[in-house]
Amino acid sequence: MATKSLFISPVPYEWKAKRDDLAEQYNARIISTGDLLRSEIKSQSDLGNSIKKDLDAGKLLAPHLLIELLDKAFFDPEEDLFLIGFPLSEGFTKELANFLSHSAKQIGKVFVMDMNRGEFEKKLCDTYRCNQHILVSGVVSPTTVPTCPECGEDMTRAYDLNNPTLQGTLDQYYKEQKGTLAQAKKLCQTISTEYVSFD
Repeated sequence: MATKSLFISPVPYEWKAKRDDLAEQYNARIISTGDLLRSEIKSQSDLGNSIKKDLDAGKLLAPHLLIELLDKAFFDPEEDLFLIGFPLSEGFTKELANFLSHSAKQIGKVFVMDMNRGEFEKKLCDTYRCNQHILVSGVVSPTTVPTCPECGEDMTRAYDLNNPTLQGTLDQYYKEQKGTLAQAKKLCQTISTEYVSFD
């Protein structure tokens, strides 16, 4: 029986490497909620048309539509899958728990990135970017100033942690993160699946 897992990370792009390592370890393919939605809409199925109708009207996606999509595109395929981007709002978690309680389908594990603020801010502080080549990925370098692979110039720090706007954004983000992690734990308790926390 194929194993289905959720991967929850407050800052997905920061822990892409960890996510990829976990998927490789469990021999699972990574799929995202966004990709599933776009594919279903493109197929012009009845479900895809219903999803498109909600989104075109500027509405929040109805939880039952997402769960119907996951039943078809996440739970049905006979392969091990990691799902990223599941919205952990109360409405979606309740709908998922209700679906699983009336189905033989299961989620094997919920992997949750438990982000420590001090460690994350240090990572931001040690992240450098090139001012001339904005498409070049940021480089985390705790000890030396890295050079841009495109132009060879020294990179500059990507984030100013003394900026009040950035601090305000981080404050709000960590407040929301607490709610996200609480919903993930509640989901695991409700559906009796394993909650795996890592940093």
